[in-house]
Amino acid sequence: MTQRITRASSGLTPDQVTALRPHVVDLRDGKLATEAGGEGEFFTTDADVEAIFETHLPQYVSEHRDGPVPLVLYAHGGVTAEANGLRIAHRQIRWWLDNGAYPLHFVWETGLVDAVTDALAGVLAPSARGLLGDFRDRVLETFARLAQGKRLWDAMKDDAVTASASDGGARRVAELLGTYVTDHPGAITVHAVGHSAGSIFHAHLLPNLLHAGVERVDTISFLAPAARTDLFEQKVLPQLDSGKVGHLTMYSMTQQAELDDTCGGVYGKSLLYLVSRSFEPEIGAPILGLQESVRDNDRLARLFLDGTASTDAVWSPVTAGPHDSSTSLTHGGFDEDAPTMNSVARRILARDNIVEFPEVSAPARPHPRCSAPHRSQCRDGRAHRPARPCASGSTGIRTFRTGSADASPTPASGPMRCTASVSTSRACTTIGPTARRSCA
Repeated sequence: MTQRITRASSGLTPDQVTALRPHVVDLRDGKLATEAGGEGEFFTTDADVEAIFETHLPQYVSEHRDGPVPLVLYAHGGVTAEANGLRIAHRQIRWWLDNGAYPLHFVWETGLVDAVTDALAGVLAPSARGLLGDFRDRVLETFARLAQGKRLWDAMKDDAVTASASDGGARRVAELLGTYVTDHPGAITVHAVGHSAGSIFHAHLLPNLLHAGVERVDTISFLAPAARTDLFEQKVLPQLDSGKVGHLTMYSMTQQAELDDTCGGVYGKSLLYLVSRSFEPEIGAPILGLQESVRDNDRLARLFLDGTASTDAVWSPVTAGPHDSSTSLTHGGFDEDAPTMNSVARRILARDNIVEFPEVSAPARPHPRCSAPHRSQCRDGRAHRPARPCASGSTGIRTFRTGSADASPTPASGPMRCTASVSTSRACTTIGPTARRSCA
């Protein structure tokens, strides 16, 4: 059972929350609510799931008779609490509908890693003050493990397993979806999108979908997947080999970009490195979204470095056409990075002409959990990445000069230390003399 944390309101109005009901399955400890109400601002009962497949989805399909409707099963990451999960769903649902796809979001109420990363930022930072680079990170990795990081990560993974177990909420979705597909052949196609630990969620859900009567999952899109490589090989690869998964695309950062990301404002690498070195049983566990883990596995290297007819990878940052672009430079930024989401949509919809992903405005309440001062941007006195606009809500363009960077949200401000220039949906916040990206 996941350790409970205090839930923050999503900031959505009651009408906006109500509008989510046809498109959101909310799980607590992997299960549906047994009755209306309870803890949190959203809940899903068995009757709500039945209504999705007996009323809401059929109505949408009846209004879109020009071809099979793509059903998009979306699972957010494992550092996402209910409020953030609802905000993600609210942001994406209208966009998917406008593109002729029916989205179904699993809000599986994790957020438990906040407890560890908040501890790193609030308690361990003073302990690491004065330590530099990889040595500091090794100290923090040890602290994160001692701060129950592995136990909390295991609890999150247990929720993913429970969701697809016999009494799990995702298992119930799979059963009803299988019945719908059997009763309405050719009406929909099925697609899975998982961000970070959402890849773990989908790895367990996939066999249930196929067993329940879904003959084929046309596409899987993993964004910065936090699944272990052995879980991927056990649960997903056999379905690819059998042809029951049409195509799988992984979007993740290059090794250098992972090393330039930070977590907790103090750990000098991405969340995936912290997972690999602190949250799994062995130190240095192979994680699917880490480029070095893929490179060290011959089978995965063929799938995601060479590419095959059924698999490929998009290593951010890259701009390589409408189906193969991603510019996220933070682990948490993929689900709001327009090139990434547009690429995912074009692959699912099988067309280039889409309603593009909306520009992201700055969140009202930035979270310090995962900020990204990209050190490589001033390495050797040069800017290593092009400047990009700050998130909506600030007015300036972050530019880089030789040896320094203007990271200010307004053009009038003077030079500041080199920090992140990319806008991946995160608020532009200023921490001391350095402006940092804050990822919620």
